[in-house]
Amino acid sequence: MPTVLVGSSSGCRVFSELGERETELAGRHFSAMSSEVEGTCLAVVDEHEIWSRDLDGAWTLVGTAEFGLQSIASIDGMIFGGAMDEAAMVRIPANGKAERLRGFDLCSGREEWFAGGPPLGVRSITATRDGAAIIAAVHVGGLPYSLDKGNTWKPTIPINNDVHEVRAHSAFCI
Repeated sequence: MPTVLVGSSSGCRVFSELGERETELAGRHFSAMSSEVEGTCLAVVDEHEIWSRDLDGAWTLVGTAEFGLQSIASIDGMIFGGAMDEAAMVRIPANGKAERLRGFDLCSGREEWFAGGPPLGVRSITATRDGAAIIAAVHVGGLPYSLDKGNTWKPTIPINNDVHEVRAHSAFCI
């Protein structure tokens, strides 16, 4: 059985063929997790911190965000995080310095996005297998996408289509 990680409000619970192991980063709140190709993973911890877990179970802080995050993805060596209480995105390059993606704030139709129930936020982020297209699910703002690593964004579907999670196929076409 492979190792299974479960992010919770009290740490990362770890399960293997031997059963549940000791909770990692105990007492810390996990709000999002994302697996990486090599078998490592990323996690949003305490809403503002981005941590990476290696194959041996060691956690390393890789960056912080100015606002709370609810989604995360690693694309071509860069980490993208989506805000939980506003429609905003950050990009964290290898140096760990988070930058707000102003191009996301300027996406065409952005003025029409609204909070319908839960706060306006980026629920999930994905990319095509080759990393050419990045797509974000915004509540309620549709599925904006970027073809230039997050510098500029364009709309796809009507914003009233309430998308909770998005995953990309390798053949993304607009």
